[in-house]
Amino acid sequence: MLELIRRNAIYVDGYREYCQEFWDHDIRYFRPTNPALIDETWFERTKSWYDKKEMGLISGQPVSFHYWAVDGDNFVGEFQLRTELSEEVMAGKGSIGYSVRVTEQGKGYGTEILRQQEVNR
Repeated sequence: MLELIRRNAIYVDGYREYCQEFWDHDIRYFRPTNPALIDETWFERTKSWYDKKEMGLISGQPVSFHYWAVDGDNFVGEFQLRTELSEEVMAGKGSIGYSVRVTEQGKGYGTEILRQQEVNR
């Protein structure tokens, strides 16, 4: 069953695989982290940045909340809600971002991510 969770070090290997699938398929409409940068220190190195982003403490970045979508042990995708709706956000990224890993697309996960965030109503 799909669950949206806060970023969690337990799923870093799955996140790396997810990122690798996008890079391997040369998908350009959405580019997650370069998988070559995701090593055993990546989660701790990036944690404070994500925490600061949620508190609006990163200059030039909108306040946003980041969740990972998992199904049991399987990393499925991610969801981001931007609550600071500047002109740049609304004209570019938008207030909601979500993505499902390439090998899990077409299985209803995207719809379920939006449903769980009450976006798909």
